[in-house]
Amino acid sequence: AILHGTGVENRGEILAEKGTVALGASQEFTVDLIGSDLVTFRGKIARKADGTEDEDGLVKNSGLIAANGGVIKLPALAVDGLLPTVINTDGIVQADTIGFDRGRVIMSAEGGGAVVGGQVATRGDDAGERGGDILVRGPELELTKSIFADASGQDGGGTISLSATDSLVVDGDVCANGGGGAIVP
Repeated sequence: AILHGTGVENRGEILAEKGTVALGASQEFTVDLIGSDLVTFRGKIARKADGTEDEDGLVKNSGLIAANGGVIKLPALAVDGLLPTVINTDGIVQADTIGFDRGRVIMSAEGGGAVVGGQVATRGDDAGERGGDILVRGPELELTKSIFADASGQDGGGTISLSATDSLVVDGDVCANGGGGAIVP
């Protein structure tokens, strides 16, 4: 499932078991049906199509996005300084492991920060499953008090990588339990 535009918002449910879900704000995107990087986004947004400046972000999620055994991408590409926040999520973003298919969540903010709350999960809840990977990157990252990021696994934790070039604020819970689990600031 791909939702693309100069501003994208999910308030409902998007379900894609073992699939890819991408909510992206950029000038253009490409779908690669053969390669491993199914959807790529290019071109920074200079202004939203309707001319408004939504201070809450270009990519917003207050609903449920679930791609268990798959990949969830939330990229927002904006010209530097267009908005203070380009990604804002306080809903559920879930790509739990199914068997050997580890889930991945990738949030990539360019030109503004990311505010992440709610639940972000790539758990491996069943016997023999490892937790998946969560990557959040941008110039400024804020994980709010409501955040619960979980990459735990029965057979080993996954990786939670928080990469900020300017500032990183973590007010909530971040957990990668299980042998080999890691949280990388």
